[in-house]
Amino acid sequence: MNATYTIEEIEHNGDKRSYLLTVGGKPYQVGELFYLILQGKSDKKTNEEIVDSLNKWASGSYRFTISELEQIIEHKIKPLGVWNPPAVNTTSLAGIGNIRWQKTVFTFEQMRWLLAIVKYAFVPAFFFPVLILALGANYYYMNELIGMGSYAAHKAAVSSDCLRGFSYVVLFYPLITFILFAHELGHAAASYLFGVKPKNIGFGIYYIFPVLFTDVTGIWKLNKTKRVIVNLGGIFIQAIINLGLIYWTYHSGTNPEIIAMITFLLKINVATMIINGLPFMKFDGYWVYSDLFTLPNLRQQSNIYLVRFLNRFFPKLPIRIPEKVLQMVDLKNPFLIIYSIGRYIFMVYFYGKIIVFFFNTISMMPLAARNLINDFSICSAEPFLQASFSLGLFVYFTTVNTKTYRSYFKNRRNA
Repeated sequence: MNATYTIEEIEHNGDKRSYLLTVGGKPYQVGELFYLILQGKSDKKTNEEIVDSLNKWASGSYRFTISELEQIIEHKIKPLGVWNPPAVNTTSLAGIGNIRWQKTVFTFEQMRWLLAIVKYAFVPAFFFPVLILALGANYYYMNELIGMGSYAAHKAAVSSDCLRGFSYVVLFYPLITFILFAHELGHAAASYLFGVKPKNIGFGIYYIFPVLFTDVTGIWKLNKTKRVIVNLGGIFIQAIINLGLIYWTYHSGTNPEIIAMITFLLKINVATMIINGLPFMKFDGYWVYSDLFTLPNLRQQSNIYLVRFLNRFFPKLPIRIPEKVLQMVDLKNPFLIIYSIGRYIFMVYFYGKIIVFFFNTISMMPLAARNLINDFSICSAEPFLQASFSLGLFVYFTTVNTKTYRSYFKNRRNA
C-alpha cells in the first residue's frame, strides 16, 4: 500500500488522544485506533501483528479480531483515500473552498512583524476576561449610541442633509476596510501565538458577500481551547475596536455628520460580529460550535438529515447518502440535531431575505439612476453603486450555481 497521507498528534487537555490525519491536503481528526492501524501498516506489519498491538493497547477492555480490523480498514480508513483515491465524496474538516475569486492580499512574511506584536493579546489568561468585558461593554453602550445615531439621522432628514460629506468619504471606507483587516489579523495573530503560521490574508466572495479571509487550516493540530481562541480572534479584535469607536462617539462633539458616521460604523461592526458568531454559515461561529461539541464536518453531517427527508418524500430524487458515510455519523447526537434544526430555519430566512433584497434592489435602480443624473454627489452615487454591485454579484452567482446544480443532477441521473 502506497501511503498518501501524514498523521500527527493533536494537542489535548485530557488523557484521550486524537490525531490530525491529512490526506491530499484535506485534514481529518481521528482517534488513537486509527493512528495505531496506520502506523502498523506503515511499518509493514501483518494484520495479525496489528491486532496484537491493538489488544495490548486496549489492555483487556476489548478484544480485536482480524475480521474487525479488516472491516475498519475497508469501511473507515480506505474511504478517506489514505492508500487509494477516495471511495466516497469526503469533505475536510476545514478549508476556504466556499470562497470564490480568492486573491492573496498579504502573505505571512509580510505580516510577520505585526503578528509578533499583536499575538500577546491572545494569551488565554488575558484573552477570555477581556473578551467578556469588551462584549459586555459593547452591549451596555450600544442602545444609547443607537439613540444618538437616530437623533442625528432625524436632524439630517429635517434639514434634507444626507450626512455624506468630505469626512465621510475620507474616513468611512478606510475605517471599514481597516476593521475587516483587523478581524482577520486577529485570527492570524492567535494562530501565530500557538505555533501555527497563517498562510495568508486574502480577499474573495462568499455567496454574494465580499470578504477577507485568513488561511489558518493548520490549527487543527492544536487543542480545543486554542482552536476556539483562534476562531474567536477576529470577534475579539472587533469588540476592542468598538470600544474605541464608542469613546470617539462620546468625544466627537455635536457634529451630526461625524455622529452618524461613527454610529453607522458601530452598527456595521456589531452586525459583522453577530454574523461571524452565528454557526449556520461557515464563519467563526461554525468552527467554534464544531470544536466545542466535537462535530467535524458539521455542515456535511447536518446535510444528511435533509437528504434523508427528501429521499423519504421524493424517492426518485437522484441524491443518496452512501451507507459508509452513514456509519460514520451519529444522527442521534443532540448537538447535531439542534444545530441542524437551527441551520434549516436560518437558511430559509437567509435566502428569503436575499430574494426580497434582490427585488427591492431592482425596484430602486431606476430611482437611484435618476437621482445620480440629477444630483451627482456621494449622496446619490453611493446607493447607485452599492445597488449595481450587489445586483451584479447576485446575478452572476445565481447563474454559476444554477449551472453547477444542473450539471450535478444530470451526472447523478446518468450515473
